[in-house]
Amino acid sequence: MIAALAAEQPAGEEPVVTATELAGARLADDVIQLTYISQRAGRRALRSSIWRRTPTGWRVTSTRAR
Repeated sequence: MIAALAAEQPAGEEPVVTATELAGARLADDVIQLTYISQRAGRRALRSSIWRRTPTGWRVTSTRAR
């Protein structure tokens, strides 16, 4: 998968990914679900991630794309 993504991008250029419609929902005192739409090369995906606050800061614990 990584090789396929790298092959899509011309050498020396950074991939352009945009994120829109960001929304957060508190699931517990130290747990947040973040949802957003990502777009890259004309393709869109609804993405979701679960973040947990730890003693060293926020950490992602789970991700999903549709």
